[in-house]
Amino acid sequence: MGVVAACLAAFAERGDPDAMASADLLALLHRMPGFAVGRWRFTDLTQTRLAQVLAPYGVETRDATLPDGRRRKSYRLRALQAAEDLVKR
Repeated sequence: MGVVAACLAAFAERGDPDAMASADLLALLHRMPGFAVGRWRFTDLTQTRLAQVLAPYGVETRDATLPDGRRRKSYRLRALQAAEDLVKR
C-alpha cells in the first residue's frame, strides 16, 4: 500500500473527517505494516518526512480547526483524494 492509500485508509478509520491533525494521522500510520516510500517504513515517518513524501502529490498541511476545537496543522481529505487520482493515472 502506498502512502496516499495509507493516509486515505487512516481517514476512513476515523470516519472520513474533512481534516485530520498531522500528529493524529501519523499515529494511525505508525500502526500500519510495510513501507511508506523508499527506505522509510510507516513506523519511521515523522511529520517532516510525511510532508516530504506527500509534497509531490500536491498534499500539504493547512491550519484547520478540528471538530474537538483544536487548531492544528492538518491534512485535508479532499487533497488526499485528489492525490489518489494522480496516483491512478
